Amino acid sequence: MNQERYAAKRGTFAQGDKPGETRTAYQLYKSQLTSSYRNVFDYTEFRMKEYILSSKDESEVDALKEILSLYKKGSIAIAWKSGKPVWVNVTKGC
Repeated sequence: MNQERYAAKRGTFAQGDKPGETRTAYQLYKSQLTSSYRNVFDYTEFRMKEYILSSKDESEVDALKEILSLYKKGSIAIAWKSGKPVWVNVTKGC
């Protein structure tokens, strides 16, 4: 099986990704899960806060804070690619 098909099967290769480049799976904020999961530690939220604190560019900090806010509202899902956050809009079913 070629590398692209194998990566796509594992869920680590998305449209726009380069062959051999991986990312984590997209994560929803814990409040979007069933009530039994609401006490679970949200590592993505923690990692975003750490990433914001490590940023030195104020405009980037503002953008990252907005991304974190949208994540916590359930509007986007976040994954990590090459150590940086990437996100997609979440569409709720009818």
